[in-house]
Formats: sequence, C-alpha cells, structure tokens
Amino acid sequence: MADTTCRFESFDELALNSAGAAALERGDLHTALGAVALSGLLQHAGQIRSDNSYQQAGTALWLLGEHHLAAHLWRHAVSELMRGRITHSDLGGGVHSGLLLWYAWRRTGEESFGNDAEALLLRKWGKRHSFYWPGPIAGYLLGKVDERSLCTTAEESGSLRPRQLTQAHFYIGVEKHASGDRASAVSHFHEADIAARGLSLKEVEFFLAGYELTHTAGAA
Repeated sequence: MADTTCRFESFDELALNSAGAAALERGDLHTALGAVALSGLLQHAGQIRSDNSYQQAGTALWLLGEHHLAAHLWRHAVSELMRGRITHSDLGGGVHSGLLLWYAWRRTGEESFGNDAEALLLRKWGKRHSFYWPGPIAGYLLGKVDERSLCTTAEESGSLRPRQLTQAHFYIGVEKHASGDRASAVSHFHEADIAARGLSLKEVEFFLAGYELTHTAGAA
C-alpha cells in the first residue's frame, strides 16, 4: 500500500492547509493530522500566520476521539490571536478558532475552554469586521444575535450560502444540545450536513456535524 503521508521539504503553510483539507475530505484523519500537525504545525509553530492549520488538525483529533487534545490546539490558536501573532484568519476578524473552542467547552464541560473562547469573541464582537461572516455566529453565541437572524444572514449570502448555512446550523445545534434539547440539536446537525454536500471545499463544521450526528443521535 502506498504511503499517503504528506511530507514537505521546506515549510509551506498553504501546502499544509491544502493537504489537510484534502485529507479531511477523504476521511483520512491520520493523514490529515500528519500533514497538518506533525509535518509542519508542531515543528514550525512560530512561523504560523494563519489559524487554518490549527482548526484542521484540531478537527482531525476531535474526529479521532481526542477531544481535549483538539481543544488545546484550538485554544493555542485563540491565544495566538489574542496576542496578535496570527495575522491571517476569517473575515469576521479571527473568530473561527474561538467558535471551535466554544464547541469544545460545550461538549467537554471544561470551563477554561469556555472562558478563553468567550474572551476572544467578546474582544472581536462590535468591531467593524464582526458583521462579516463568521462574525454573526460569535454574536449568536454571545446572545447578541438571535437564531432567526443568524439563519437569515446565512441564507442571503449568495454563493457562500451552503458553507455559511453549514456553520450556522452546526452552532445552533451545539447550543440546542447544551440546553438539553437533543432532538432540535440533531435536526440542526442534519441541516448542517445537508447544506455542504456536493461542495468541493467544506468548512470543518461539516465534518464535526457528521460526528455529532453519529454520537448525539446514536445516544438519543
């Protein structure tokens, strides 16, 4: 069998991100983790200027059941964002890693994850870029944007509609599950899963929604 592990002779952050995304799409979690984390992220952390690598590697870990390790990667990205060391992130001003850490808090119950996620989201909320996606999700989690408004914003996003609906429904599902409404949570995870099907480039929330459908619905 061919060795599918991605190797890079020199550090190339874009190559790491692309390799990680492709491996996640194939469902090859060990390669995703190897390409994004072991081949570059952990060896070249000081050179990382984007939080995509942390998001992808953390997602691979989460899908492998390593929830606290995943959360610690996402928390490291949040810490780097708070320090201004990550300069390339989402259009919402760098909230995506905070959203993932919020998810980790909701699913593990580890309060420190929630505290760090909230600190980042509060810092970013209300600034000019917070109205760009995925900024409205931060507003929703902070209680500043209601569920209907969040879904409307995602629905009206043109060509980005499938990706934004995936993320909107995923985080609504996370909050429904946290409130004890498991049936609604499963419904929103299902909507997140449906919205991104057929896309060549999927947000990590698509894979996490699939994970939740297996574990949340299976536990119902």
